[in-house]
Amino acid sequence: MSFAKVTVVGNLGADPELRYMPNGNPVTSFSICANERRGSGEDRTEKQLWFKANVFGNSAEAVATHLKKGDPVYLEG
Repeated sequence: MSFAKVTVVGNLGADPELRYMPNGNPVTSFSICANERRGSGEDRTEKQLWFKANVFGNSAEAVATHLKKGDPVYLEG
């Protein structure tokens, strides 16, 4: 058995989108922009990394209600 875990810290790239599945369960989709910084001084580079995520159930409704574009987020899963 293998297991992978991802942690993303960044900002919402757009307002979350709440929708409902055919069975009535809520699902919210959103994008996160995280900046990857390497080096220092003149050798410093910065790259934007984009991630897409979905949350379900009560978490979906909370994200859609309380978060908006630009808000800082911590995602683990």
